[in-house]
Amino acid sequence: MLKLEAGLDTVHVPYRGSAPATQALLANQVQVQFDSTVLPHVKAGTLRALAMLGDARWQQMPDLPTLQEQGYGKEGGDSWFGIVAPSGTPQAVIDKMASAMAAAIAAPDIQTKLDNAGLRPTWLDPAAFRATITAETKSFGDIIRRGNIRME
Repeated sequence: MLKLEAGLDTVHVPYRGSAPATQALLANQVQVQFDSTVLPHVKAGTLRALAMLGDARWQQMPDLPTLQEQGYGKEGGDSWFGIVAPSGTPQAVIDKMASAMAAAIAAPDIQTKLDNAGLRPTWLDPAAFRATITAETKSFGDIIRRGNIRME
């Protein structure tokens, strides 16, 4: 998305996870990485953070501007994690899972652990999460078409 929006001439280099991508970044084999797992290296001074994704600054690095504040990221791009179930799962099971997840994400120790990892713990109920998936599917479909992105 940033490549399209900023008109950058970049090459996506796929890695099998954050660890090998971070090693390549530390070895100067690649120049940039989008990943919160690099935060220990940022705090140690071996890597420099350029921007935070999403629409809000991170409280642990309040001087780090968001990509949106720098004029980019208008199409979103914030990372998120979620739990899904097979279609046809009984509503009672979905409600019980949602209730357990809401309680877990609200727990102060979980909030602290996620925040320390560079994640912003946020809860969406099943309907709001479904709406997010629907909206992002459309948005990323548009980006895939505009960027002429193809599987190799």
